[in-house]
Amino acid sequence: MITQIQEFLDKLSVVQDATLDFLKRKGDLLGKSDAKGLTEIADEEQTVMDRLHGVFELRHQILQQAKEADLPSDTLESLAARLDKENPGNALEERCRDSIQKSRLLRHQSLANWVLAQRTAIHLSQLIEIIGTKGKPNSTYSRHHNKEKSYTGGSIVDLGG
Repeated sequence: MITQIQEFLDKLSVVQDATLDFLKRKGDLLGKSDAKGLTEIADEEQTVMDRLHGVFELRHQILQQAKEADLPSDTLESLAARLDKENPGNALEERCRDSIQKSRLLRHQSLANWVLAQRTAIHLSQLIEIIGTKGKPNSTYSRHHNKEKSYTGGSIVDLGG
């Protein structure tokens, strides 16, 4: 069981590092609004997701085996703590905490990427609205639309009224 957990933590560390690297690159592309670059990394994103899913399945198997052996099976950290008490010197619990810290970094980077994607979507929505309303403050489908008042301008689109 100890060897399985050590191998799992080794694999998890590699996958977490690769995922963090990928998320940083994706964040850079999102920040630059590089649609071509985002399209080019779509296959890599699927590969990263598949690797994460594989690690998740392996974790599930280890915890299932721990349950069958009457060992703690609620979290890998609790299992590692128990095994470290029985076999000092493995530092499994410490390695689990390190992977938990990396998971926090991954969540943070994922959230940052999500915020960038939302910002881009809002920006595009605003551009479409400006183009669709010819820069007028009220849209043409508004109940309070005043045909007598025509506003044009804006720093992005100046279509005239």
